[in-house]
Amino acid sequence: MWKPERERASKKPEMSFPLPIEAWSRFAQVVMVGRVVLAQCEFITGLRSSEGEQGCMLSGAFHARHLEAVHAAFLHAMQVIVEAADESADVYVMGYDNKPWAPSKSPVLHRGLGVTAKLAVVTNEHAACWDLLGHGSCKYGAACRWTHPIWQVPVNIILNITEEDLPR
Repeated sequence: MWKPERERASKKPEMSFPLPIEAWSRFAQVVMVGRVVLAQCEFITGLRSSEGEQGCMLSGAFHARHLEAVHAAFLHAMQVIVEAADESADVYVMGYDNKPWAPSKSPVLHRGLGVTAKLAVVTNEHAACWDLLGHGSCKYGAACRWTHPIWQVPVNIILNITEEDLPR
């Protein structure tokens, strides 16, 4: 009887460091399409992208009076990141069938718009846990017979209202 290949499932499915440069490169390609969308919005200032122990982050600022236009760019960036992962060979947005984006708990978010999702590189689709990938969770955890991706990183999109717009 055929049995799927298994990679050892970790009890803590967070990032394992250091991630190989090939994994960072794959994640960066997906995240950068979101950056391009945000960069096209003239009302977002100080746009930065960063990678590190906290994952990938796109951050910037905007004036509150431009919330409607910035919000549209923000939603579009979320959408194109999911689409870029879908078009990639092996990067998935975990929970893509459910709600892949959740409100960000990043300390970088002060007041504004912020979401987080988790990206994963899937090296063997035939052995992958599709509950984890599609729904964002697996009820079996470390006991799952399917492979849970080892290379996972959160991606945050954080757009803060500029300081001068905040009440004193």
